[in-house]
Amino acid sequence: MPEIQQPKINLDQTTAIKCEKCGCEVFTEGVVLRKVSPILTGTGQPGVIPIPVFYCTECGHVNNEMLPRELQNKDEDGE
Repeated sequence: MPEIQQPKINLDQTTAIKCEKCGCEVFTEGVVLRKVSPILTGTGQPGVIPIPVFYCTECGHVNNEMLPRELQNKDEDGE
């Protein structure tokens, strides 16, 4: 199997992602859970979809850009 080469990117040519709330540059991975209606699961049972996201280690905020497009710009109640 041929080896896949990753492009060499100089970190000087990148920009830091900062927390939209506090400006921190350190994030950790978490999971957003979404409920699924029994009608949509096709099993007659409700379901849960885990969505991996990164959140700020200082204040816990999830930047909008780190959410799937369908969840961007929604408040924490999903509305």
